[in-house]
Amino acid sequence: MIRRDRGGPFKVSDAQPYGDAVNEMTAVQGHSKEGFALHVDSVNAHYDILSSLTDTVRPEDDPFIEAHQTPVILEIPYEEDPALKASMWTFIEAIEANRSMIGLEAVQR
Repeated sequence: MIRRDRGGPFKVSDAQPYGDAVNEMTAVQGHSKEGFALHVDSVNAHYDILSSLTDTVRPEDDPFIEAHQTPVILEIPYEEDPALKASMWTFIEAIEANRSMIGLEAVQR
């Protein structure tokens, strides 16, 4: 799916195979069945809600772009340069300090 749709419009329905796979999963030994059910319910709720709101996602929010998988991607440079993580927290704190301005920009978009 990533190879096929990368750079094109992302349709919410493109995520259906993931939802199908999640619905087939079961908790394994040592995992809480209730906790796992919460994950499954969450995936289904996200899919249902997003599907009811829109058919596609804006190109700048395309989940196929690796840069949008920020937490996973940042682990490698954090390990390579611990100072980067401190710098990132400075950036995050600046975002928090300017929340009202960012919120206004989001509403305008």
